[in-house]
Amino acid sequence: MQKWLVWSNCQTEGLARSISMLCCDIEVDRAWVHEPAKSQEELAAYDAVVIHHDHTHLTAGLRKVIVAPGIQFCAYHPDSGYFTYIEDGAIKMVQGPLLGYASIIGVAAYRSGRSVKQAAELFNRDTYERAGYLCLWDTEKESLGRAFGKAGLNLGDYLPTWSRTDPFMYSINHPKIECLYDIASGILKREGYSPTKGNYLPLDGLSNGPTFPVYPEIASYYHVKGSLLFKAQLALEYMTLEHYLAGLFETLRQAPADSLAPAPLFKARFEAVCDAISK
Repeated sequence: MQKWLVWSNCQTEGLARSISMLCCDIEVDRAWVHEPAKSQEELAAYDAVVIHHDHTHLTAGLRKVIVAPGIQFCAYHPDSGYFTYIEDGAIKMVQGPLLGYASIIGVAAYRSGRSVKQAAELFNRDTYERAGYLCLWDTEKESLGRAFGKAGLNLGDYLPTWSRTDPFMYSINHPKIECLYDIASGILKREGYSPTKGNYLPLDGLSNGPTFPVYPEIASYYHVKGSLLFKAQLALEYMTLEHYLAGLFETLRQAPADSLAPAPLFKARFEAVCDAISK
Protein backbone atom coordinates (compact mmCIF):
# COMPACT_ATOMS: atom_id res chain seq x y z
CA MET A 1 0.00 0.00 0.00
CA GLN A 2 1.22 3.47 -0.89
CA LYS A 3 1.46 6.16 1.76
CA TRP A 4 0.79 9.74 0.65
CA LEU A 5 0.85 13.06 2.44
CA VAL A 6 -1.56 15.84 1.47
CA TRP A 7 0.22 19.00 2.57
CA SER A 8 -1.62 22.22 1.93
CA ASN A 9 -4.02 24.84 3.31
CA CYS A 10 -7.69 24.79 4.33
CA GLN A 11 -8.42 22.49 1.37
CA THR A 12 -6.16 19.76 2.79
CA GLU A 13 -8.81 17.76 4.64
CA GLY A 14 -11.31 17.61 1.79
CA LEU A 15 -8.65 16.60 -0.72
CA ALA A 16 -7.22 13.95 1.61
CA ARG A 17 -10.65 12.49 2.36
CA SER A 18 -11.44 12.39 -1.34
CA ILE A 19 -8.24 10.52 -2.23
CA SER A 20 -8.90 8.03 0.57
CA MET A 21 -12.48 7.43 -0.57
CA LEU A 22 -11.54 7.08 -4.23
CA CYS A 23 -8.59 4.72 -3.78
CA CYS A 24 -8.32 2.15 -0.99
CA ASP A 25 -4.75 1.33 -2.06
CA ILE A 26 -3.44 4.63 -0.68
CA GLU A 27 -3.07 5.55 2.98
CA VAL A 28 -3.33 9.32 3.31
CA ASP A 29 -1.88 11.58 5.99
CA ARG A 30 -2.53 15.31 6.31
CA ALA A 31 -0.42 18.35 7.13
CA TRP A 32 -1.03 22.08 6.89
CA VAL A 33 1.48 24.53 5.43
CA HIS A 34 0.86 27.11 8.17
CA GLU A 35 1.96 24.63 10.84
CA PRO A 36 5.60 23.89 11.71
CA ALA A 37 7.21 22.21 8.72
CA LYS A 38 7.85 18.49 8.74
CA SER A 39 11.48 17.45 8.63
CA GLN A 40 13.03 16.14 5.43
CA GLU A 41 13.29 12.76 7.11
CA GLU A 42 9.55 12.73 7.86
CA LEU A 43 8.67 13.83 4.33
CA ALA A 44 11.00 11.25 2.78
CA ALA A 45 9.00 8.48 4.45
CA TYR A 46 6.07 9.10 2.09
CA ASP A 47 5.74 7.53 -1.33
CA ALA A 48 4.32 10.83 -2.56
CA VAL A 49 3.57 14.31 -1.25
CA VAL A 50 0.51 16.05 -2.70
CA ILE A 51 0.85 19.81 -2.50
CA HIS A 52 -0.80 22.84 -4.06
CA HIS A 53 0.82 24.47 -7.06
CA ASP A 54 1.86 27.58 -5.10
CA HIS A 55 3.66 25.67 -2.33
CA THR A 56 5.96 23.44 -4.37
CA HIS A 57 9.02 25.34 -3.12
CA LEU A 58 8.57 23.43 0.15
CA THR A 59 9.17 20.06 -1.48
CA ALA A 60 12.69 20.36 -2.88
CA GLY A 61 14.57 17.07 -2.76
CA LEU A 62 11.57 14.79 -2.26
CA ARG A 63 11.38 11.63 -4.34
CA LYS A 64 7.85 12.22 -5.65
CA VAL A 65 5.77 15.39 -5.59
CA ILE A 66 2.20 15.43 -6.91
CA VAL A 67 1.00 18.94 -7.71
CA ALA A 68 -2.67 19.74 -7.08
CA PRO A 69 -4.38 22.98 -8.07
CA GLY A 70 -5.28 25.20 -5.15
CA ILE A 71 -8.71 26.70 -5.73
CA GLN A 72 -9.14 30.44 -5.35
CA PHE A 73 -12.05 32.00 -7.22
CA CYS A 74 -13.39 35.45 -6.36
CA ALA A 75 -16.12 35.97 -8.97
CA TYR A 76 -18.94 34.84 -6.67
CA HIS A 77 -17.58 36.78 -3.69
CA PRO A 78 -15.77 39.85 -5.05
CA ASP A 79 -16.53 41.77 -1.86
CA SER A 80 -14.57 39.36 0.33
CA GLY A 81 -11.00 40.30 1.19
CA TYR A 82 -8.27 40.28 3.81
CA PHE A 83 -7.19 43.35 5.76
CA THR A 84 -4.26 43.93 8.07
CA TYR A 85 -3.10 46.43 10.67
CA ILE A 86 0.04 47.01 12.69
CA GLU A 87 0.08 46.51 16.44
CA ASP A 88 3.21 46.60 18.59
CA GLY A 89 5.29 46.53 15.44
CA ALA A 90 3.69 43.33 14.14
CA ILE A 91 1.38 42.91 11.14
CA LYS A 92 -1.91 41.34 12.20
CA MET A 93 -4.94 40.27 10.20
CA VAL A 94 -8.34 41.78 10.90
CA GLN A 95 -10.46 39.03 12.48
CA GLY A 96 -14.15 39.89 12.23
CA PRO A 97 -17.41 37.93 12.40
CA LEU A 98 -16.24 35.75 9.50
CA LEU A 99 -12.69 35.34 10.84
CA GLY A 100 -10.21 36.76 8.30
CA TYR A 101 -12.80 37.41 5.59
CA ALA A 102 -14.02 41.01 5.57
CA SER A 103 -16.42 42.89 3.34
CA ILE A 104 -14.43 45.31 1.21
CA ILE A 105 -17.45 47.60 0.94
CA GLY A 106 -17.90 47.38 4.70
CA VAL A 107 -14.30 48.38 5.41
CA ALA A 108 -14.43 51.19 2.85
CA ALA A 109 -17.68 52.46 4.38
CA TYR A 110 -16.15 52.38 7.86
CA ARG A 111 -13.08 54.26 6.65
CA SER A 112 -15.34 56.91 5.09
CA GLY A 113 -17.11 57.55 8.41
CA ARG A 114 -20.44 55.98 7.47
CA SER A 115 -22.74 54.31 9.99
CA VAL A 116 -23.77 50.66 9.79
CA LYS A 117 -27.11 51.69 8.28
CA GLN A 118 -25.41 53.90 5.69
CA ALA A 119 -22.93 51.13 4.89
CA ALA A 120 -25.76 48.64 4.32
CA GLU A 121 -27.31 51.00 1.77
CA LEU A 122 -24.17 50.65 -0.38
CA PHE A 123 -24.88 46.99 -1.10
CA ASN A 124 -26.60 47.47 -4.44
CA ARG A 125 -26.05 46.97 -8.16
CA ASP A 126 -24.79 50.51 -8.70
CA THR A 127 -21.95 50.02 -6.21
CA TYR A 128 -21.10 46.60 -7.61
CA GLU A 129 -20.96 47.90 -11.17
CA ARG A 130 -18.84 50.91 -10.25
CA ALA A 131 -16.44 48.72 -8.28
CA GLY A 132 -16.08 46.17 -11.09
CA TYR A 133 -17.69 43.35 -9.14
CA LEU A 134 -19.68 42.12 -12.12
CA CYS A 135 -16.80 41.57 -14.53
CA LEU A 136 -14.48 39.20 -12.67
CA TRP A 137 -15.54 35.83 -14.07
CA ASP A 138 -13.20 35.73 -17.06
CA THR A 139 -10.11 36.90 -15.17
CA GLU A 140 -10.81 34.51 -12.28
CA LYS A 141 -11.38 31.68 -14.73
CA GLU A 142 -8.06 32.41 -16.43
CA SER A 143 -6.22 32.51 -13.11
CA LEU A 144 -7.76 29.24 -11.95
CA GLY A 145 -7.03 27.71 -15.33
CA ARG A 146 -3.34 28.50 -14.91
CA ALA A 147 -3.37 26.80 -11.50
CA PHE A 148 -4.92 23.70 -13.05
CA GLY A 149 -2.39 23.78 -15.87
CA LYS A 150 0.49 23.73 -13.39
CA ALA A 151 -1.04 20.57 -11.95
CA GLY A 152 -1.42 18.94 -15.35
CA LEU A 153 -5.22 19.25 -15.30
CA ASN A 154 -7.64 21.09 -17.58
CA LEU A 155 -10.09 23.43 -15.84
CA GLY A 156 -12.43 23.05 -18.82
CA ASP A 157 -13.06 19.46 -17.76
CA TYR A 158 -14.51 20.63 -14.45
CA LEU A 159 -15.79 24.22 -14.41
CA PRO A 160 -18.90 23.74 -16.60
CA THR A 161 -20.21 21.07 -14.22
CA TRP A 162 -19.25 22.94 -11.05
CA SER A 163 -20.94 26.17 -12.12
CA ARG A 164 -24.02 24.70 -13.79
CA THR A 165 -26.54 25.18 -10.97
CA ASP A 166 -25.10 26.59 -7.72
CA PRO A 167 -21.99 28.51 -6.69
CA PHE A 168 -19.16 26.04 -6.17
CA MET A 169 -17.46 28.22 -3.55
CA TYR A 170 -18.34 29.02 0.07
CA SER A 171 -15.85 31.89 0.03
CA ILE A 172 -12.96 33.01 -2.14
CA ASN A 173 -10.78 30.00 -1.25
CA HIS A 174 -13.20 27.49 0.28
CA PRO A 175 -14.56 25.26 -2.50
CA LYS A 176 -17.36 22.77 -2.03
CA ILE A 177 -16.37 19.14 -1.60
CA GLU A 178 -17.49 18.26 -5.14
CA CYS A 179 -14.57 20.30 -6.46
CA LEU A 180 -11.96 18.64 -4.26
CA TYR A 181 -13.43 15.21 -5.02
CA ASP A 182 -13.15 15.83 -8.76
CA ILE A 183 -9.58 17.12 -8.41
CA ALA A 184 -8.63 14.04 -6.38
CA SER A 185 -10.10 11.83 -9.09
CA GLY A 186 -8.17 13.71 -11.78
CA ILE A 187 -4.91 13.41 -9.85
CA LEU A 188 -5.39 9.68 -9.31
CA LYS A 189 -6.11 9.09 -13.00
CA ARG A 190 -3.04 11.10 -13.93
CA GLU A 191 -0.97 8.92 -11.58
CA GLY A 192 -2.26 5.71 -13.17
CA TYR A 193 -4.96 4.75 -10.67
CA SER A 194 -8.60 3.91 -11.43
CA PRO A 195 -10.71 5.90 -8.93
CA THR A 196 -13.63 3.99 -7.45
CA LYS A 197 -16.60 6.36 -7.39
CA GLY A 198 -19.62 5.45 -5.28
CA ASN A 199 -22.88 7.25 -4.55
CA TYR A 200 -21.54 9.41 -1.73
CA LEU A 201 -19.08 12.23 -1.26
CA PRO A 202 -16.69 12.73 1.66
CA LEU A 203 -17.68 14.91 4.59
CA ASP A 204 -17.62 18.55 3.49
CA GLY A 205 -15.72 20.15 6.35
CA LEU A 206 -15.53 23.58 4.71
CA SER A 207 -19.32 23.85 4.88
CA ASN A 208 -18.84 24.48 8.60
CA GLY A 209 -16.50 27.38 7.92
CA PRO A 210 -17.33 31.06 7.48
CA THR A 211 -19.53 31.58 4.43
CA PHE A 212 -19.92 34.75 2.40
CA PRO A 213 -23.21 35.12 0.55
CA VAL A 214 -23.42 35.63 -3.18
CA TYR A 215 -25.12 39.01 -3.27
CA PRO A 216 -28.45 38.90 -5.17
CA GLU A 217 -27.39 41.23 -7.98
CA ILE A 218 -24.20 39.22 -8.52
CA ALA A 219 -26.09 35.93 -8.26
CA SER A 220 -28.57 36.97 -10.94
CA TYR A 221 -25.63 37.81 -13.19
CA TYR A 222 -24.44 34.20 -12.93
CA HIS A 223 -27.94 32.64 -12.82
CA VAL A 224 -27.61 31.25 -9.30
CA LYS A 225 -29.47 31.87 -6.06
CA GLY A 226 -28.25 34.81 -3.99
CA SER A 227 -28.80 36.37 -0.57
CA LEU A 228 -27.39 38.84 1.93
CA LEU A 229 -27.11 36.29 4.74
CA PHE A 230 -23.68 35.67 6.24
CA LYS A 231 -22.64 32.59 8.26
CA ALA A 232 -19.90 32.48 10.86
CA GLN A 233 -17.75 29.42 11.45
CA LEU A 234 -19.70 26.53 13.05
CA ALA A 235 -22.77 28.78 13.30
CA LEU A 236 -26.24 27.26 13.16
CA GLU A 237 -27.91 30.50 12.14
CA TYR A 238 -27.29 33.29 9.66
CA MET A 239 -26.40 36.92 10.22
CA THR A 240 -28.25 39.65 8.37
CA LEU A 241 -26.21 42.23 6.51
CA GLU A 242 -26.72 44.80 9.27
CA HIS A 243 -25.77 42.27 11.95
CA TYR A 244 -22.62 41.34 10.07
CA LEU A 245 -21.62 44.96 9.46
CA ALA A 246 -22.15 45.85 13.13
CA GLY A 247 -19.74 43.07 14.10
CA LEU A 248 -17.25 44.11 11.44
CA PHE A 249 -17.34 47.76 12.55
CA GLU A 250 -16.77 46.71 16.15
CA THR A 251 -13.70 44.75 15.06
CA LEU A 252 -12.37 47.63 12.98
CA ARG A 253 -12.63 49.99 15.96
CA GLN A 254 -10.00 47.86 17.68
CA ALA A 255 -7.52 48.29 14.81
CA PRO A 256 -5.34 51.42 14.56
CA ALA A 257 -6.94 53.42 11.76
CA ASP A 258 -3.64 54.71 10.37
CA SER A 259 -2.33 51.21 9.65
CA LEU A 260 -5.54 49.51 8.47
CA ALA A 261 -4.92 48.33 4.90
CA PRO A 262 -6.03 45.67 2.42
CA ALA A 263 -3.76 42.72 1.80
CA PRO A 264 -1.87 43.21 -1.50
CA LEU A 265 -4.16 40.90 -3.48
CA PHE A 266 -7.16 43.10 -2.62
CA LYS A 267 -5.58 46.55 -2.83
CA ALA A 268 -6.85 47.39 -6.33
CA ARG A 269 -10.37 46.19 -5.53
CA PHE A 270 -10.43 48.18 -2.28
CA GLU A 271 -9.35 51.31 -4.12
CA ALA A 272 -12.05 50.71 -6.74
CA VAL A 273 -14.68 50.40 -4.01
CA CYS A 274 -13.47 53.55 -2.25
CA ASP A 275 -13.74 55.39 -5.54
CA ALA A 276 -17.18 53.90 -6.25
CA ILE A 277 -18.74 54.93 -2.95
CA SER A 278 -17.27 58.43 -3.08
CA LYS A 279 -19.40 59.37 -6.10
